[in-house]
Amino acid sequence: MRISGAVWAYAVSAAVLFAVAVPVTWERGRDSFPQSPYPMFSRKREPVITLHYVVGLGGDQRASMPPEFIANEEPILAKVTVRRAVRAGRKRTRALCAAVAARVAQRDDYAWVEHVAVMTGRFDAIAYLGGEQMPLSERRRARCRVVRGQRT
Repeated sequence: MRISGAVWAYAVSAAVLFAVAVPVTWERGRDSFPQSPYPMFSRKREPVITLHYVVGLGGDQRASMPPEFIANEEPILAKVTVRRAVRAGRKRTRALCAAVAARVAQRDDYAWVEHVAVMTGRFDAIAYLGGEQMPLSERRRARCRVVRGQRT
């Protein structure tokens, strides 16, 4: 007995539709490869996000420090480095602040930076993604003076 191409097409289509629909029946929060209910897209997000970051301060200027001052050129690694330092406590946060200040001191293009601060801020998520980078609230975790003239 030979099965026609149309029957195979219907059978494969039904199997794929079944595989895609099964995650809908799972309890909330379950995620499994290769099937997934895509919780990163399906769960409700809070309108306010909390971020940990490092800023340079000088006079009336303020700017976020680039990833290479924190970890390396990878922004996500820099973000994780700051978050881990803050979660580990005051000692690690101060050590990160001092390390960033030492890197800033070696760069002439950041000569305006007098202090480095590790901060935690709360942001309106939609406004932040739209370019508004002023926090709703902010907490300083550590602040370090940039000491120049000590090249390593």
